[in-house]
Amino acid sequence: MKNLCLFSLLLISQILFSQEAVTGKILDQLTKETLIGANIVLKGTTQGTVTDQNGQFELKIPHQQDTLLISYTGYQNYQIIVQSGQNYDVLLGRKAILLNDSIVVYAPDRTWSNLYREIPSAISLPKKSTSTGRTK
Repeated sequence: MKNLCLFSLLLISQILFSQEAVTGKILDQLTKETLIGANIVLKGTTQGTVTDQNGQFELKIPHQQDTLLISYTGYQNYQIIVQSGQNYDVLLGRKAILLNDSIVVYAPDRTWSNLYREIPSAISLPKKSTSTGRTK
């Protein structure tokens, strides 16, 4: 009887503390190219991984269902609820980044103080219409 109780306790603890892996692939939404080095983190923890040269990842999760946060430079962050033991293909959309116009002044024979006095105090630039290029 003692052996049966001990075996039952060991079996139950093994089941409770076992972790199953979630696997998947991270792809560009438009081109379907793999994203190498994308970050995958278990929400609320520091536990995570990065995709390999094929855009694939594997992450052990402590619960049957958990939330993953996926990020990659130049792409929108993505949050997904996953089930342990499942495989997921995630498509990340590109993030539109709008840059401001800048003015470059070249004056080789002038000192900074003289150049500063010669620049007008107000410059008016016509505004261009910008498009984010996003499609739904």
